[in-house]
Amino acid sequence: MSEWTGDWSRREVLAGLGVVGASAVAGCADSPGGRGSSEAGSSPSAVAVTPTAAPTDRDTEGADTATSTDREEERTANDGYKRLTVVAADANGAELATVEARVADTGDRRYTGLSDTDALAPDEGMWFVHPQEGQQSYVMRGMSFPLDIVFVGANGTVTRVVHADVQGTNAPYSARAKYVLEVNRGWANRTGLEAGDRVLPA
Repeated sequence: MSEWTGDWSRREVLAGLGVVGASAVAGCADSPGGRGSSEAGSSPSAVAVTPTAAPTDRDTEGADTATSTDREEERTANDGYKRLTVVAADANGAELATVEARVADTGDRRYTGLSDTDALAPDEGMWFVHPQEGQQSYVMRGMSFPLDIVFVGANGTVTRVVHADVQGTNAPYSARAKYVLEVNRGWANRTGLEAGDRVLPA
């Protein structure tokens, strides 16, 4: 389990610095303003709410090419999503599980989330990257299977774990986070992950 070293600072630039208070909702964004070139915080199975500040028009795919190969774990699949391995560990640092995750680090990808996905493998998920830490909100719009939604602070600490059904009972689900990991419902119980534990890219 690697220590948190701020490796995501490059992704903060790629995701569009300057967006404040963006939220995501499972399945799709809460409002049309969360889509398009905007870097609003939407998540795969979560939908982004309109941000309070406009993002920059930077080329998110071409920025900072000097460091584009810094993370060997990061891969790009045929669907265009980057992949990385996310490691979950308890508060003492003992590894609980790993997840192969698609990275949702643009407004469109956070908006779409997992709503276009029919199913996930047992240790597969989506890793949402918001421009900055803040209160994030997710719903189950357009989802065809239930999820565990894991809210993760900028330092990698789990702030909340939600067990969401397809109907989105008691949604929206909100917590302070910079990252959100979405996995099959029951994953957190199976692995023992809970608030206070750690979830970080490998």
